Amino acid sequence: MKFIKAHEILVTTTLCVAVALSATVYAATTAKKEAAKPTAESLQREAEACTTLGEFAGSIMESRQVGIPLSKMLEAVAEGGKDTLSRSLILAAYDTPRYNGATYRQRAIDEFRNDIEIRCYKTGR
Repeated sequence: MKFIKAHEILVTTTLCVAVALSATVYAATTAKKEAAKPTAESLQREAEACTTLGEFAGSIMESRQVGIPLSKMLEAVAEGGKDTLSRSLILAAYDTPRYNGATYRQRAIDEFRNDIEIRCYKTGR
């Protein structure tokens, strides 16, 4: 019970960071669209944004895998204001089954994170 409560606090804190993350991803996307040829600076911003987004996605999937209820996750997003990126990531994570065993859970976390990072790099968001 203590683990789940501590994890809920971590999730709430992580979701609050999502608003700043959305702004970072938007800035990286805008810079990518404005530049005809990618510069080292725009590629660096894109890498930072996609890595941060991947880490955030991983923490959402971790919450999913340890059993935090979907309603708690969506509540935390609602309290932080309207953030469609966070909501979309949460819903995508909860479309994935919850696995038994640490190895399977970690695989689900890693695959979800990588999938989100790939999408970020492909679309610039």
